[in-house]
Amino acid sequence: MDELFLQYIWKYQKFRAGELQLTNGTPVEVLSTGEQNYDSGPDFFNIRIRINGTIWAGNAEVHFRSSDWRKHGHHLDHAFDNVILHLVQINDEDTKTAHGQILPVAVLAYDDSLYKQYKQMIETRKFIPCHGKLSCVSNLIRRHWLDRLTVERLEKRAAQFEIRFQKNQNCWDETFYQFTARAFGCNINAGPFELLAGSIPIKYFSKQHDSRLQIEAMLFGQAGLLVNHTNPDNYQRALLNEYTFLRNKYKLTPIPGHLWKNLRLRPANFPAVRIAQFASLIYNCRNLFSEVLECHTMDDIYSLLAVTASEYWDTHYGFGKPSHRIIKKLSHTTIDLITINTIAPFMFYYGNKRNIQKYKNLALWLLEHIKPEKNSIITRWKSAGTNPANAAESQALLHLTSEYCKSRRCLTCEFGCLVLNSSY
Repeated sequence: MDELFLQYIWKYQKFRAGELQLTNGTPVEVLSTGEQNYDSGPDFFNIRIRINGTIWAGNAEVHFRSSDWRKHGHHLDHAFDNVILHLVQINDEDTKTAHGQILPVAVLAYDDSLYKQYKQMIETRKFIPCHGKLSCVSNLIRRHWLDRLTVERLEKRAAQFEIRFQKNQNCWDETFYQFTARAFGCNINAGPFELLAGSIPIKYFSKQHDSRLQIEAMLFGQAGLLVNHTNPDNYQRALLNEYTFLRNKYKLTPIPGHLWKNLRLRPANFPAVRIAQFASLIYNCRNLFSEVLECHTMDDIYSLLAVTASEYWDTHYGFGKPSHRIIKKLSHTTIDLITINTIAPFMFYYGNKRNIQKYKNLALWLLEHIKPEKNSIITRWKSAGTNPANAAESQALLHLTSEYCKSRRCLTCEFGCLVLNSSY
């Protein structure tokens, strides 16, 4: 038996009407099932029940067996002293608090058909367990749940940023620069871009800020893309000369060039083009993170990030490989993705860390004013009848898929609970 299912039974009062009673036969009237707690401590806070005419208020804990209370160490934990009701499937021993007080225990009785419905949901082979059953979810509930999931996703990203922030000795500029570089790599080259940024501290660029060529040289050289060319052109030779000097000056160690991938990429996303555009961003923005914080709309972000690769790349997608002339300017679509994956989440993290609400609000506002992403997961949700209105909602659906659907956490999902309620 899944404890989450028993928590669901309690939360939505799916126990048999009039059959909730203590193990001594005393009836229990439920006035409020309280608030479910997903962190440490009792499973439900602030429940209210009536026993023998007396109203009790406190917390509740849910287990399959009453002996699980002791096995989980709750009998030694004062965080459980305010529990007033222990809800179980099987009562096999008394429940005692850290003070030695014996707690009331109630056995949750429910219809077997409900558990069968639940098992069918979590054991389905469908990518989205409730696919085809979401008509019971109102637009109001859908929006409310997606709003919560958007914040959950931003909080998860914030935790990732915090780890890197600590590694970078609490340097905002260095941390934002590294994650922005990762975003320039899209999915295929995100890892190599992150390694590249990690191999060049951002402070080194400030010392060469008057020279785009030197910034490009450091990036291409550290990317491992200036070697093994049998007949380098003038631009390559200039980069290599600059890089040789800068590598010795800063004692740099390049990453392996074979990490970069071109397969299944549009030419505009080739790593050399993206590195050249990233070099232009570093060259144009002397204080990248500070300038991003000054952006208040997507137009501001477009203006800041709409960088163009240097002239050589107008006629090249790779070193020594001439092509038709196309100016390599960062598109609005790419800037949208960078905003979705780095700028908005990092603003949220910064606002949360510094206790500045306006940046948290701005992060959400930006996501709400970007078109929803297009990918295979979003396509599946559309086929299930859920169409995201903006990037905030598409991010919510990605989070729902990875954190709930894949691990079949249907009973902690608003959609899953409503589907189960409607089917019983």
